[in-house]
Amino acid sequence: MSEDEDKAARRSAAIAALRRLRQLVDAENRQQASDARWAARLGAAFLAAALLWVAWLAFR
Repeated sequence: MSEDEDKAARRSAAIAALRRLRQLVDAENRQQASDARWAARLGAAFLAAALLWVAWLAFR
């Protein structure tokens, strides 16, 4: 293998590795966004439950 072919092969491997790394980062970002949405929903549900409980105690 010539030096130019070796450089081209290494460059291609590096680009493929960077693309794979970018895919992993994007997947992790999507997972974190999904987790944040679930946390917000859960927080809203707990808030609603707490408000209903306080209203129930107040009007009982």
